Amino acid sequence: MRATNEALRFLLEMSALVVLGLWGWQVGTTTISQVAFAIAAPAGAAMLWGTWVAPKSQRRLQDPARLAVELVVFGSEAAALVAMDQVGLAAILGLVVAVNLTLMFAWSQR
Repeated sequence: MRATNEALRFLLEMSALVVLGLWGWQVGTTTISQVAFAIAAPAGAAMLWGTWVAPKSQRRLQDPARLAVELVVFGSEAAALVAMDQVGLAAILGLVVAVNLTLMFAWSQR
């Protein structure tokens, strides 16, 4: 079960990048701005995650600061889903993130 929870965590991280990229594409008004936003939004999330959350980061934060960064990234993904009229998916995402984080704390996977 622990390995499944870690795999779910990875999928959640990747889904944040995909959703933020799709959202970036949708908010752009020209092809150039679509490409720019589709690259910048997930790149920003990846930079936050890689710098402050990733297990091998030299600057990895300790909880509760690390949890705050995680919630910013996943919250941004949920907000992007809502902005794309995918409220149901945003709710499901929130539930899955909550379960995943709860299990990560309970099983000392942090």
